[in-house]
Amino acid sequence: MTAGTPQIDAGGTSATLPINVTFGAQGTLVLTATNSVGTSETFATAGNSLVVLSLTPAGDADNDGLTNEYELAIGTDPTSPDTDHDGIPDGWELRFGLNPLDAADANQDADGDGATNLEEFAAGTSPVNPHTVPPAVAEVFPANGATNYPTNGVVIVRFDEPLLTAVAIDVAKQALGAALPASQSQVDLTAAAQALQAYLRTHGEGDTVVPGTVRVRRNGIDVAGAVTLSNDKLSITFTPSQALLASSLYTVTVAGVRDAAGNPMTQAFESVFTTGQSGDTSAPRVLLTNPSSGMSGVPVNAPVTVQFTKRLDPATLTAQSFAAYDNFTGQQVAGMIQMEPSGLVASFVPQTTWAPGRSFSVYLNTDIKDSAGNRLQSYSFSFSTSFFADAQGPHIVGT
Repeated sequence: MTAGTPQIDAGGTSATLPINVTFGAQGTLVLTATNSVGTSETFATAGNSLVVLSLTPAGDADNDGLTNEYELAIGTDPTSPDTDHDGIPDGWELRFGLNPLDAADANQDADGDGATNLEEFAAGTSPVNPHTVPPAVAEVFPANGATNYPTNGVVIVRFDEPLLTAVAIDVAKQALGAALPASQSQVDLTAAAQALQAYLRTHGEGDTVVPGTVRVRRNGIDVAGAVTLSNDKLSITFTPSQALLASSLYTVTVAGVRDAAGNPMTQAFESVFTTGQSGDTSAPRVLLTNPSSGMSGVPVNAPVTVQFTKRLDPATLTAQSFAAYDNFTGQQVAGMIQMEPSGLVASFVPQTTWAPGRSFSVYLNTDIKDSAGNRLQSYSFSFSTSFFADAQGPHIVGT
């Protein structure tokens, strides 16, 4: 903590003493204002105030999605969610490549779709993605009208395009004009000790698919559960907190889901199914892999495909449960996991081509589950790449 030079006004009736405080970690700062000449009754203290520019380095005092430390570094105001007063929060502007210090970009159209950046913010859509077609449900499992569904089953909803995964839009919209319930930018000090609690406020990335967008109900009463988005962003899984009741009719409703461009569903989707008498306890197994274990000469642009004996819960296929490693470097290979609509085939597509002439190992662990929550037994296999890509497209050999 360092103190600056006191500034006394021309009349000599008030003074300002700037105090700079740097926090190394989250904690509590206790500030005490006392009079050195007399008592509180002699000297009024209502005018004494402390302007807090940064409560914590990693905190977010104005709830705009940017840390206080970062805002000070780039020149935005850590106590105002909208530094340039253009109606768009600072964090939202930076996320989409706009300038939080330039109010003029609010009326511009970054993606050329006919809507201004401000209008896109208000609508919850992306200002850098011109796609305007709303998402639609492509498939639901169990299927509409299904019967005898296992009581320990999950509900899987697959869409026709990838969904939005960031909560930044909603967080930023709430920041405008919102009160700061756990922090404040100015604190009036009295002669008595006054404590200012420095709250750590952070906002991270997460699923836009939250409980409420996918609802499962029985007799009009919501079933408690968790909602998860798949690695390929195409499927939502609703996992009930408890087993479903036997021989019961359930209704699935999907609404409020947005695609990667932020376009919302135009109408709610509804489906029904009936449970059976018991759960499903048989575990899924790996049926075959491509490339097969020990295979060599695999094209450097080939995906890894695994077929299973039972339909899987796509939400359980993650970078941790389905992973590929370079046996030379020991490093995990970055990529995306895609699930076919049948739920029986999953593919790992590397972010870049496989390193040529290398050996790779693929691991599938017990975090992978089928649609009834039964775990896969751990499985692994290896293959070696060639020095070339497969550039030959498929062709019809007969009809």
